[in-house]
Amino acid sequence: AELAKAAAGDDPNVAGEAIEALARIGGPEAERIIRSRLSARDPFLRMAALDALNRREALIPWDDLAPLLEDRLLRRVAISALGRTSRMEALEPLFLALEESTVHVVGAAAAAIARLMAHSTFVREAAVARLLTMNDRARTWLRAVLTSSSEAEARRAAAELLSRAKDVEALSLIVAHLSNDAPPPSTIGALREWGSEAVEPMLALVPTLESGHERAVALDLTADSAL
Repeated sequence: AELAKAAAGDDPNVAGEAIEALARIGGPEAERIIRSRLSARDPFLRMAALDALNRREALIPWDDLAPLLEDRLLRRVAISALGRTSRMEALEPLFLALEESTVHVVGAAAAAIARLMAHSTFVREAAVARLLTMNDRARTWLRAVLTSSSEAEARRAAAELLSRAKDVEALSLIVAHLSNDAPPPSTIGALREWGSEAVEPMLALVPTLESGHERAVALDLTADSAL
Protein backbone atom coordinates (compact mmCIF):
# COMPACT_ATOMS: atom_id res chain seq x y z
CA ALA A 1 0.00 0.00 0.00
CA GLU A 2 2.82 2.44 0.84
CA LEU A 3 4.57 1.68 -2.43
CA ALA A 4 1.32 2.24 -4.32
CA LYS A 5 1.07 5.73 -2.81
CA ALA A 6 4.70 6.47 -3.61
CA ALA A 7 4.35 5.22 -7.20
CA ALA A 8 1.36 7.51 -7.72
CA GLY A 9 3.20 10.56 -6.35
CA ASP A 10 4.45 13.59 -8.26
CA ASP A 11 8.13 13.18 -7.39
CA PRO A 12 9.55 11.19 -10.34
CA ASN A 13 12.54 9.93 -8.37
CA VAL A 14 10.42 8.57 -5.53
CA ALA A 15 7.80 7.19 -7.91
CA GLY A 16 10.50 5.54 -10.01
CA GLU A 17 12.01 3.81 -6.98
CA ALA A 18 8.54 2.67 -5.92
CA ILE A 19 7.91 1.22 -9.39
CA GLU A 20 11.22 -0.65 -9.18
CA ALA A 21 10.31 -2.04 -5.75
CA LEU A 22 6.88 -3.12 -6.96
CA ALA A 23 8.49 -4.92 -9.90
CA ARG A 24 10.69 -6.87 -7.48
CA ILE A 25 7.65 -7.80 -5.37
CA GLY A 26 5.62 -8.84 -8.42
CA GLY A 27 2.10 -10.19 -8.55
CA PRO A 28 -1.13 -8.99 -10.22
CA GLU A 29 -1.71 -6.05 -7.86
CA ALA A 30 1.84 -4.76 -8.21
CA GLU A 31 1.62 -5.03 -12.00
CA ARG A 32 -1.73 -3.21 -11.99
CA ILE A 33 -0.18 -0.32 -10.07
CA ILE A 34 2.81 -0.19 -12.42
CA ARG A 35 0.52 -0.24 -15.49
CA SER A 36 -1.31 2.80 -14.14
CA ARG A 37 1.92 4.77 -14.57
CA LEU A 38 2.13 4.02 -18.29
CA SER A 39 -0.06 7.09 -18.77
CA ALA A 40 2.01 9.35 -16.47
CA ARG A 41 2.80 12.81 -17.80
CA ASP A 42 6.48 12.39 -16.97
CA PRO A 43 8.25 10.40 -19.76
CA PHE A 44 10.74 9.07 -17.20
CA LEU A 45 7.92 7.41 -15.27
CA ARG A 46 6.34 5.99 -18.40
CA MET A 47 9.70 4.52 -19.36
CA ALA A 48 10.30 3.16 -15.85
CA ALA A 49 6.86 1.52 -15.77
CA LEU A 50 7.24 -0.02 -19.23
CA ASP A 51 10.72 -1.32 -18.48
CA ALA A 52 9.55 -2.82 -15.17
CA LEU A 53 6.64 -4.60 -16.85
CA ASN A 54 8.93 -5.94 -19.57
CA ARG A 55 11.27 -7.40 -16.99
CA ARG A 56 8.28 -9.06 -15.37
CA GLU A 57 7.15 -10.24 -18.84
CA ALA A 58 3.75 -8.90 -17.84
CA LEU A 59 0.84 -8.89 -20.24
CA ILE A 60 0.14 -5.27 -21.14
CA PRO A 61 -3.25 -4.61 -22.76
CA TRP A 62 -3.11 -3.27 -26.33
CA ASP A 63 -5.03 -0.16 -25.30
CA ASP A 64 -2.27 0.70 -22.83
CA LEU A 65 0.53 0.03 -25.32
CA ALA A 66 -0.85 1.69 -28.44
CA PRO A 67 -0.40 5.30 -27.21
CA LEU A 68 3.23 4.60 -26.29
CA LEU A 69 4.04 3.68 -29.90
CA GLU A 70 3.61 7.33 -30.91
CA ASP A 71 6.64 8.27 -28.78
CA ARG A 72 9.81 7.22 -30.63
CA LEU A 73 11.79 6.72 -27.43
CA LEU A 74 9.08 4.63 -25.76
CA ARG A 75 8.23 2.79 -28.98
CA ARG A 76 11.59 1.03 -28.89
CA VAL A 77 10.96 -0.21 -25.36
CA ALA A 78 7.36 -1.13 -26.18
CA ILE A 79 8.43 -3.49 -28.97
CA SER A 80 9.11 -6.40 -26.62
CA ALA A 81 5.74 -5.98 -24.94
CA LEU A 82 3.94 -6.14 -28.29
CA GLY A 83 4.83 -9.80 -28.60
CA ARG A 84 2.75 -10.59 -25.52
CA THR A 85 -0.47 -8.95 -26.73
CA SER A 86 -1.68 -11.73 -29.09
CA ARG A 87 -3.16 -8.92 -31.17
CA MET A 88 -3.12 -8.61 -34.96
CA GLU A 89 -2.62 -4.84 -34.61
CA ALA A 90 0.82 -5.45 -33.15
CA LEU A 91 2.18 -6.73 -36.48
CA GLU A 92 2.27 -3.33 -38.21
CA PRO A 93 4.62 -1.56 -35.75
CA LEU A 94 6.71 -4.71 -35.38
CA PHE A 95 7.30 -5.08 -39.12
CA LEU A 96 8.22 -1.39 -39.29
CA ALA A 97 10.71 -2.01 -36.49
CA LEU A 98 12.40 -4.72 -38.59
CA GLU A 99 13.70 -1.88 -40.75
CA GLU A 100 15.30 0.00 -37.85
CA SER A 101 19.05 0.51 -38.14
CA THR A 102 20.09 -1.29 -34.95
CA VAL A 103 20.55 -4.98 -34.24
CA HIS A 104 19.01 -4.55 -30.77
CA VAL A 105 15.71 -3.10 -32.03
CA VAL A 106 15.39 -5.51 -34.96
CA GLY A 107 16.19 -8.43 -32.67
CA ALA A 108 13.53 -7.36 -30.17
CA ALA A 109 10.99 -6.98 -32.99
CA ALA A 110 11.86 -10.41 -34.41
CA ALA A 111 11.44 -12.03 -30.99
CA ALA A 112 8.09 -10.27 -30.53
CA ILE A 113 6.82 -11.43 -33.93
CA ALA A 114 7.90 -15.00 -33.17
CA ARG A 115 6.02 -14.86 -29.87
CA LEU A 116 2.88 -13.57 -31.58
CA MET A 117 3.02 -16.35 -34.15
CA ALA A 118 3.44 -18.98 -31.45
CA HIS A 119 0.26 -17.95 -29.63
CA SER A 120 -2.17 -17.35 -32.48
CA THR A 121 -2.68 -19.31 -35.70
CA PHE A 122 -4.61 -16.38 -37.17
CA VAL A 123 -1.77 -13.95 -36.45
CA ARG A 124 0.84 -16.46 -37.68
CA GLU A 125 -0.86 -16.77 -41.06
CA ALA A 126 -0.93 -12.99 -41.45
CA ALA A 127 2.69 -12.68 -40.33
CA VAL A 128 3.90 -15.37 -42.76
CA ALA A 129 2.17 -13.59 -45.63
CA ARG A 130 4.04 -10.41 -44.74
CA LEU A 131 7.35 -12.23 -44.29
CA LEU A 132 7.14 -13.68 -47.79
CA THR A 133 6.90 -10.17 -49.25
CA MET A 134 9.36 -8.56 -46.83
CA ASN A 135 11.71 -5.99 -48.38
CA ASP A 136 15.48 -6.33 -48.70
CA ARG A 137 16.22 -3.88 -45.88
CA ALA A 138 14.32 -5.94 -43.31
CA ARG A 139 15.86 -9.17 -44.60
CA THR A 140 19.35 -7.69 -44.35
CA TRP A 141 18.81 -6.60 -40.77
CA LEU A 142 17.38 -9.97 -39.78
CA ARG A 143 20.50 -11.62 -41.18
CA ALA A 144 22.58 -9.21 -39.10
CA VAL A 145 20.64 -10.23 -35.99
CA LEU A 146 21.21 -13.91 -36.78
CA THR A 147 24.97 -13.43 -37.08
CA SER A 148 25.75 -10.78 -34.48
CA SER A 149 23.05 -10.43 -31.81
CA SER A 150 24.15 -11.30 -28.27
CA GLU A 151 20.59 -12.40 -27.43
CA ALA A 152 19.86 -16.09 -28.04
CA GLU A 153 16.10 -15.47 -28.30
CA ALA A 154 16.68 -12.81 -30.96
CA ARG A 155 18.94 -15.11 -33.01
CA ARG A 156 16.41 -17.96 -32.85
CA ALA A 157 13.59 -15.61 -33.83
CA ALA A 158 15.60 -14.21 -36.76
CA ALA A 159 16.30 -17.76 -37.98
CA GLU A 160 12.61 -18.61 -37.82
CA LEU A 161 11.49 -15.43 -39.58
CA LEU A 162 14.07 -15.80 -42.36
CA SER A 163 13.03 -19.44 -42.78
CA ARG A 164 9.37 -18.47 -43.05
CA ALA A 165 10.36 -15.71 -45.50
CA LYS A 166 12.05 -18.38 -47.69
CA ASP A 167 15.19 -16.25 -47.75
CA VAL A 168 17.60 -18.21 -49.96
CA GLU A 169 20.47 -15.81 -49.22
CA ALA A 170 20.15 -16.59 -45.52
CA LEU A 171 20.22 -20.39 -45.90
CA SER A 172 23.92 -20.71 -45.02
CA LEU A 173 23.40 -18.54 -41.93
CA ILE A 174 20.37 -20.56 -40.88
CA VAL A 175 22.24 -23.84 -41.30
CA ALA A 176 25.16 -22.49 -39.27
CA HIS A 177 22.74 -21.37 -36.57
CA LEU A 178 21.03 -24.75 -36.45
CA SER A 179 24.42 -26.45 -36.22
CA ASN A 180 25.49 -24.38 -33.21
CA ASP A 181 22.23 -24.02 -31.31
CA ALA A 182 19.42 -26.32 -30.23
CA PRO A 183 17.10 -26.08 -33.27
CA PRO A 184 13.63 -24.94 -32.20
CA PRO A 185 10.77 -26.93 -33.77
CA SER A 186 9.29 -23.72 -35.20
CA THR A 187 12.35 -23.07 -37.37
CA ILE A 188 12.63 -26.69 -38.53
CA GLY A 189 8.92 -26.64 -39.35
CA ALA A 190 9.31 -23.38 -41.28
CA LEU A 191 12.11 -24.85 -43.39
CA ARG A 192 10.07 -27.97 -44.10
CA GLU A 193 7.29 -25.75 -45.43
CA TRP A 194 9.57 -24.81 -48.32
CA GLY A 195 8.99 -28.30 -49.69
CA SER A 196 10.67 -28.97 -53.02
CA GLU A 197 11.63 -25.28 -53.30
CA ALA A 198 14.41 -25.90 -50.77
CA VAL A 199 16.03 -28.86 -52.54
CA GLU A 200 17.96 -27.03 -55.28
CA PRO A 201 19.34 -24.14 -53.17
CA MET A 202 20.17 -26.48 -50.28
CA LEU A 203 22.07 -28.92 -52.53
CA ALA A 204 23.95 -25.98 -54.05
CA LEU A 205 24.83 -24.83 -50.54
CA VAL A 206 26.24 -28.16 -49.27
CA PRO A 207 29.62 -28.09 -51.13
CA THR A 208 30.30 -24.53 -49.93
CA LEU A 209 30.04 -25.44 -46.25
CA GLU A 210 33.37 -26.05 -44.52
CA SER A 211 31.99 -27.80 -41.44
CA GLY A 212 31.05 -31.45 -41.75
CA HIS A 213 28.33 -30.94 -39.15
CA GLU A 214 26.83 -28.09 -41.18
CA ARG A 215 26.89 -30.23 -44.34
CA ALA A 216 25.10 -32.99 -42.43
CA VAL A 217 22.44 -30.56 -41.21
CA ALA A 218 21.95 -29.20 -44.73
CA LEU A 219 21.61 -32.71 -46.17
CA ASP A 220 19.09 -33.67 -43.48
CA LEU A 221 17.04 -30.57 -44.28
CA THR A 222 17.26 -31.37 -47.99
CA ALA A 223 15.99 -34.90 -47.38
CA ASP A 224 13.12 -33.56 -45.25
CA SER A 225 12.18 -31.07 -47.98
CA ALA A 226 12.21 -33.71 -50.69
CA LEU A 227 9.71 -35.96 -48.88
